[in-house]
Amino acid sequence: MGNGFTSSESGKLTSLADYYDILGISCDSSSQEIKKSFRSRVKRIHPDVGKNGSDEGIKLLLTAYAVLSDPIKRKEYDRVRIVRPDEGFNYRDFLKERKEDPEILSKLIFHDLLFNQEEEALVLFEELFYTKNCALEDYMDREDFMDCSFLLAEEYENHREYVKAFELLKKITLFEFEKPYFRHFMEEVADRFKHITCTKMSKTLSTAEQMYYLREALKLNLSKKINDHLSRKINQLYGKLGKN
Repeated sequence: MGNGFTSSESGKLTSLADYYDILGISCDSSSQEIKKSFRSRVKRIHPDVGKNGSDEGIKLLLTAYAVLSDPIKRKEYDRVRIVRPDEGFNYRDFLKERKEDPEILSKLIFHDLLFNQEEEALVLFEELFYTKNCALEDYMDREDFMDCSFLLAEEYENHREYVKAFELLKKITLFEFEKPYFRHFMEEVADRFKHITCTKMSKTLSTAEQMYYLREALKLNLSKKINDHLSRKINQLYGKLGKN
């Protein structure tokens, strides 16, 4: 079966049949068949595995799988495919039309983080968390919440909003302690904590505020090495306060 698809910079595909075609499945395929085909094709074209890999190819597979593996998205995709077969389907537009629903808004945030629309993702997260007073973890499965929160923390750090980054990292760390998901990747999370509290926060927070977040990080007991580093920083700040 040929690819039969083209794409624009917005990620909009020119033919609605493309999602099925990309995965090499029929329109009545089961969820297990969708997953099996997706995994097979990822292995075949992934740059680290196959010889014909490309970022664009992986992105198209991910988009097709994200829609067809979700019963709600697939139902809407199929509906639009029948009603407007020549207009194409833009998953992001579909989500934006329904973003008054917190669950849809959470999906849109994650989508934008994954598809290089980080600024929009932060605006949407602020709307969900601060305006609607909704918790992201209430509308996403645990794994998506963990990944999404880490990406949000990374963007807040890039924007020098270190307290918001800290709170997100703290939340996913507590989730990790309850049931491991990141596992070895938690070393990076711990290092991110250390870097934010011991270095980055000194650029935007008062000494007293820095000490508060250092103590909060210390309570998490991330590792002996990290704890020693945090404790030394606290002692340094105590000395600074004493001199003042």
